Amino acid sequence: MLALLLEDLTGKKQLETGSLDDTMKGCGVIRVYGKELNYVDRDVLMRFLREYGINPRPRLVLIVEGDTEEVAFPIIANAMDIPLESCGIQIINIHGVDKHPRALIVDYSTPDIYQVDKEYYIHPERTKVFIIFDREGNERWIKRFIKDPDDEIEKMMKDVLSIIKQKKKNTSAKTNDIFHKHTVKYHIWNKSFEYDNFSDKELSHELNEYGVKHGYQFNITPSEIKNCRYGNKNLKTFLESRPPDYTSLNKREFGEQIGNFIAKEIKERRNRFENQRPVEKVLEEIIRFAVEYI
Repeated sequence: MLALLLEDLTGKKQLETGSLDDTMKGCGVIRVYGKELNYVDRDVLMRFLREYGINPRPRLVLIVEGDTEEVAFPIIANAMDIPLESCGIQIINIHGVDKHPRALIVDYSTPDIYQVDKEYYIHPERTKVFIIFDREGNERWIKRFIKDPDDEIEKMMKDVLSIIKQKKKNTSAKTNDIFHKHTVKYHIWNKSFEYDNFSDKELSHELNEYGVKHGYQFNITPSEIKNCRYGNKNLKTFLESRPPDYTSLNKREFGEQIGNFIAKEIKERRNRFENQRPVEKVLEEIIRFAVEYI
């Protein structure tokens, strides 16, 4: 930053230095990084930032299908005293499963590599990916993924390793094996986030509360939710099919509502680990995976 300021003031490019001995030679950074430090070259910038304990990439990317989980997860994690941001976790909402997230997963999970002597290794401070899907999707790819997620992830990781080998053919095979097994994980709800984490009575109550906020009297019963659960019917679709009390369910607003419902319950427990809901166990798994140093 100081070098850039001096360049602005003087109109002359400043010499790059890595140590006092390099001050008048301007060769310090080239000697250390193999290239001139220009703050644009990604390879040099990543190495530079890591020397100061900074990883400019997230530790983990959490891929979710919709607004409900995107909004609810941080609320619940904060109540558990494990804020996602402080753990380097970034949520990416793919807004449904109409588009295959394969390219996104491959892009984020492709790691940086570093050289020792003539051999290249995958940097341990790579970005990991955690995928959460439910079973509501009808797209062919999601059905295939749910049927055999390990096989689908293995195919994605082969794509990633192929990208690495195109860049550096002598990347350590041993490190590749570790990378393969510790880069992408997943959780698939038995039905959906709502059905797996709430009872019929709780969902009917929360939907009725949502209606009251918007001036509607839904009077949705637990038995109606039970029927929806049995058919794994999307709650938004169910709500919109109930005239004359028609309204659209804003998934972000409802996600905040039910996220706060669970957060309140967590904060009122004497023992946070008793009577945990499935989402709490999933979040704990995500955190462990994010901080795992392999």
